[in-house]
Amino acid sequence: MLTFVQGCTRENPTHPLRPTLAPTLTETEIARGSQPGPTSIPLPKPLETPEEALQQLAVHDAHWAEWEEPWSVATLTAAPDRIIIESFASRTEESRAMGFDEGFDPSIEADAGSVWSIIIKGNARLSVIGMVDGPIAVDGVHYVISARTGDLLAIRSGIPEKYK
Repeated sequence: MLTFVQGCTRENPTHPLRPTLAPTLTETEIARGSQPGPTSIPLPKPLETPEEALQQLAVHDAHWAEWEEPWSVATLTAAPDRIIIESFASRTEESRAMGFDEGFDPSIEADAGSVWSIIIKGNARLSVIGMVDGPIAVDGVHYVISARTGDLLAIRSGIPEKYK
């Protein structure tokens, strides 16, 4: 399985990678003189329905996957077994529910807010820059997006075991 997880940023090539900070600093960070790092910009309205999440995902998916059988928001009702979509309170909750047990810094969790886990079944060619040379053939793609920002937070190739 191939996994890409967003959570680090590099503003300047001479500075090391560091976690993306949440929109506000804690009192301890302020006392240390920390400066806020890049933060995500929230959508005017959070993604509240599966259809809204799929509309947002379609923009991301067009850059990452080429599908043998293209999908759309209508696929959710036309072929309900093809798309599995669930909302989770946090990235950690989503990760554990999918059997990955990843943990995230509280500032990253706060920045992402609740997330949508979207699994699209079917044959596709997935492009993940820097991970492998060229697109790879996969039997489905699992995306995680922020309901607060609409940002793509993770891409996982294949279908989680619990849905096979």
